[in-house]
Amino acid sequence: MKRIPLSTGQSISRIVQGYMRLADWKKSDAELDAFIRAGLDIGITTVDHADIYGGYTVEALFGNVLKKQKDLREKLEIVTKCGIVHTSYPYRKIGIKHYDYSFNHIVESVDRSLSAFGTDYLDVLLLHRPSPLWEAEEIAQAFDQLAQTGKVRSFGVSNFQPHQITYLQSELQIDLAINQLEISSVETGYFRDGTIDFGMMNNIVSMAWSPIGGLPHRHSDAQQRVFEALNELAPEYGVDWSVLAIAWILYHPSGLVPLIGTGSLERVQALQNVDNMELTLEHWYRIYTASTGKNVP
Repeated sequence: MKRIPLSTGQSISRIVQGYMRLADWKKSDAELDAFIRAGLDIGITTVDHADIYGGYTVEALFGNVLKKQKDLREKLEIVTKCGIVHTSYPYRKIGIKHYDYSFNHIVESVDRSLSAFGTDYLDVLLLHRPSPLWEAEEIAQAFDQLAQTGKVRSFGVSNFQPHQITYLQSELQIDLAINQLEISSVETGYFRDGTIDFGMMNNIVSMAWSPIGGLPHRHSDAQQRVFEALNELAPEYGVDWSVLAIAWILYHPSGLVPLIGTGSLERVQALQNVDNMELTLEHWYRIYTASTGKNVP
């Protein structure tokens, strides 16, 4: 599987494995170890987490395996996020879900993540969602300290708009490397509003969360149209519709990085050669047109 370079000199795998629902998978440590290694076998070396996932339990569940299997850490790039504070926060009583990007919260969140994973560094730290109260100068101070102490190697954001990235970058000494965005064949807005273009211009990798677009449930007309288009075209490539949905994202010239969330070993292994699929331009637009519900102008 191909790799995607980051502006910081690191690289990540072409597809990232997300662990948001790890607590729901009910995998034993041995089963999780096998799942991680199966991903490594096909080139998925980058894993995505957040402190909040699983009610603040997922990082530790994943870390249990890393602590037992000492060879795994150096084979993986760990991405995690901070900034959302939920009422299930285990460290003090929280009355309402909110965002916290204070210096202390960012640094303390990283220290807790490091402890949970049983490692002394994170490959990438992301700010989970923009806050109406965030201050770029204070965030920059936290990032600088985390970089200088070697606790975090690269930094980025999640769900940020271009002007928010510009504001934050203005205070930073290091380049932001990643912006996680909801991108799929159903959610196509970022192709039109300049956010992906901004990333291309500034060497910021756009990581696409929910790349299947909720298609197994199909609650909207757009989802139904896209599902039908994918099912119609998938046999021409000899793959399942869900693999074609990932190939559709990979087609984009910016080097979009799909963040998959499945806990199914079979679905992960089905993506083994997806980055080598040669989707046609017309097929890409057939799926795009199905999503928007109208022909391009």
